[in-house]
Amino acid sequence: MPPPGGKRTSLASYTWGGFGSQNDITQFRNVFQPDQGIFSPGYPLVPPEHERVRLWDYPVGYNTIYTPRSYDPIGFHELRALAENHDITRLAIETRKDQIEKLDWAIRSRNEKQQKADNHERISKLTEFWRKPDGEQPFATWLRELLEDLLVLDAPALELRHNRAGEIIGLDVVDGATIKVLIDETGRRPQSPAPAYEQIIHGRPWRLLTTDQLLYLPRNKRPHKAYGFGPCEQIVMTINIGLRRQLMQLQHFTEGNVPPGLLNAPDGWNAEQIRQFQEWFDSILAGNTGTRTRLVWAPTGAKYQAFKEAPYKDDFDEWLARIVCYAFSLPPTAFTMPAISCPGTMGKIAGSGVNSFHSARAW
Repeated sequence: MPPPGGKRTSLASYTWGGFGSQNDITQFRNVFQPDQGIFSPGYPLVPPEHERVRLWDYPVGYNTIYTPRSYDPIGFHELRALAENHDITRLAIETRKDQIEKLDWAIRSRNEKQQKADNHERISKLTEFWRKPDGEQPFATWLRELLEDLLVLDAPALELRHNRAGEIIGLDVVDGATIKVLIDETGRRPQSPAPAYEQIIHGRPWRLLTTDQLLYLPRNKRPHKAYGFGPCEQIVMTINIGLRRQLMQLQHFTEGNVPPGLLNAPDGWNAEQIRQFQEWFDSILAGNTGTRTRLVWAPTGAKYQAFKEAPYKDDFDEWLARIVCYAFSLPPTAFTMPAISCPGTMGKIAGSGVNSFHSARAW
């Protein structure tokens, strides 16, 4: 400790950003290490160079690894496979697409009171363009194609086609799984004329694209990732469990070896007698639904032992359906038994899906 009236000076050189004494961090002594401070936090380590703020801590050489989502545990192809093979997930995706497709749309002037002279002509031209945004498909079909990548990959992409005058003449839906997102030094999206995206075809770099050439519109971005976080990725574990549950139910009908029950033979029967009785029993009942409704006389001592099968559908299946429907903001009523009958509560459940539907429409 310095003597009374003395001043303590640090022997270490602390500079802020490496720009000399005018930014000496010791000027903030009273903040980090006051004179009488006991067990103080100390001065922060000063960066050796003055750097720009990075939006996120991206891996070194991020742009050189050209495979899309190469730093994520789940790739685009895995997400597509999960969404295409799990029945409830696919139905939820198609229901969302149906809901948005049914929306009516119209192009109007932003200021109805002060309209320009050419407003009617411009509105007519834009309406005609949006009837077939890519020049081939009607708007509803084009929109469903775009929503597929939004709901499955959260990577909808549109190529902007221009004529020689620079006017947009088409918006073509591009497979979002082929687009690698590029970043600049700060983790931001590079601005034109620098390329912001790279298309990868058959595992090789295909074309560099700027923000003037491609619209990349993920809905649910995260600050520490370059790609979106769609509903399928959010419940990837649940979809995996659901797929295995579906496979188990299918194998029950295709490979299962548990019969409805067993018929115990009378005491003293040998294997040959049992085989002959089985052949006779099958010959009169197999495929004959009418005979099955009649009584069949059996030898004395024959007893039937029924097996109790596992249910084809139980509460666990409903739980999986609820998770999937919740991820897509849909009511699970189509897949579950009604648990409540209060009209007001049911209205709130249905309303929750409507509210999230409006948020998807805003995108």
